[in-house]
Amino acid sequence: MSDLEFLEHAEEAAPAAREALWRKQSVGAPKDDEAALRLALLQSLPAHSGSDAAAAQRTLRALLLKDPPEHMAIAARLRLAEMGGESACQAENQDLKRRVAQVVEIEHDSVRHTRGMP
Repeated sequence: MSDLEFLEHAEEAAPAAREALWRKQSVGAPKDDEAALRLALLQSLPAHSGSDAAAAQRTLRALLLKDPPEHMAIAARLRLAEMGGESACQAENQDLKRRVAQVVEIEHDSVRHTRGMP
């Protein structure tokens, strides 16, 4: 299975299957860069006990600094790009939640003012 196929399989896996993949992949220290890549790819995904996006990003970036074979570099770059998009989406979501909270507070203030409440 190629690194991209491994990533696709891990992304599509149900939480229990992802946990099983994590347990299988995380036994002992990675033996080579290929194993480290797959471990980082799994680590970058949610819904299992080894999920750690920050550690995954560090590992993926460190692997890219080693000038890995193209198939490994593509998988690492793809997942880093996906994670960057996810981070931007989460930041936008937090901003929208903050704005909604502000609107709700303005409405509450308006209702209190209309009713003559302080």
